[in-house]
Amino acid sequence: SPALALCFTQQPQTTAAGTNTAMKETLLIKTSAMEWAASPSPHVERKRLYLAGPKEAGAVSSVVRYLPGASFHEHPHPQGEEIFVLEGTFSDHTGDYRAGTYLLNPEGFKHAPRSEEGCVIFVRLRQHPGPRSHAAVDYRSVPSRPLGEGVALK
Repeated sequence: SPALALCFTQQPQTTAAGTNTAMKETLLIKTSAMEWAASPSPHVERKRLYLAGPKEAGAVSSVVRYLPGASFHEHPHPQGEEIFVLEGTFSDHTGDYRAGTYLLNPEGFKHAPRSEEGCVIFVRLRQHPGPRSHAAVDYRSVPSRPLGEGVALK
């Protein structure tokens, strides 16, 4: 899996309220050092980075790995979902999305995600409720804009 380090402004902790929800100071999470955990679907594993609320119904941020040929049953996203494809190709009824693609699935969106070749994605659930449209942006096709020597904004 990719070596992914994410920074959140919060104090690392697990309490009755959830995982990493205190929001007091910067937390660096080295996902490459975390173990994969089972998800509700066979052949789909995750590394939970943030959880506020119930385990399968709260606001959550996770790195998720679909093994080759893995699929998830059709399910709704009552408060929306954001996905960034890190490796491989992630698919659902709206299309096939390669590494470097950002997806926004609005409130009420339903899908049965899968990956023929396998993939690793970063997922945020139930964190931005409200009316939105489905969006998909392949950041590999967005032109870079130089900000200074050796630095570019995509």
